[in-house]
Amino acid sequence: MISVRPLSIEHVALPPFWNRNCYFHEQFTVHRSPSRTSSNRFLENFVFREELSQKQCETRSIFCSRMHSLANRSNHLVSYTLTVMAIITGACALSTRFLRYERPARVVGRRVELHHIPNFTTDNALNDFAVVNFDVKVDLRGLFNWNVKQLFVYLTAEYATDDNVFNQVVVWDEIIERREDALLDLNDVASEYFFWDDGSGLRNRNVTLYVSWNVIPVAGALLDVASPLTNRFLFPSTYKHVVTK
Repeated sequence: MISVRPLSIEHVALPPFWNRNCYFHEQFTVHRSPSRTSSNRFLENFVFREELSQKQCETRSIFCSRMHSLANRSNHLVSYTLTVMAIITGACALSTRFLRYERPARVVGRRVELHHIPNFTTDNALNDFAVVNFDVKVDLRGLFNWNVKQLFVYLTAEYATDDNVFNQVVVWDEIIERREDALLDLNDVASEYFFWDDGSGLRNRNVTLYVSWNVIPVAGALLDVASPLTNRFLFPSTYKHVVTK
């Protein structure tokens, strides 16, 4: 608890730890030019009106004399800079957080080739292997704004087999870094990644294709958006190639 006891300036004596560096701080000066009078007023109004111990007075004096050091100025500058950057980053993330990134994407499966070949990466067992050609048309230029760094666009295929109720495969992807490259109109594109089924379960199976994209921001959370439009096609009932062991 701090108690205040009035003291006249005649009773104020400068302590031996007081030094001239204290005169130059804005809180310690009353006049524009630092003087002994201004320091006396500071002592009267700030120090000696409080019941402070000698150790506390020494601590305040040391703080006063060191507040203009290079280390302190550098620390204040770095702290202020980081605070401003954090505020700007948060404002940038919030400014685009509630924008809508859904777009209709038209995708059509064109040509499907189904093979029955050994899987040489495991036990050489015969498995179904499929390649799909497809068309994709989508305009993603409107997704780019001040907080979008790039888009990761990918095509997903979903199907079910007797052994696995739910199967999901990414068969194609592309990274878009500029707005002018975000208009996709692809025809008869071969899949970059293939269908590998654990066994012989791809024949006569329905496959659903749809386009999705990740919005990678400059600041904020990564968004995963899927197009509401899908396309379904049927795997062939016969193999184009059958390779025995």
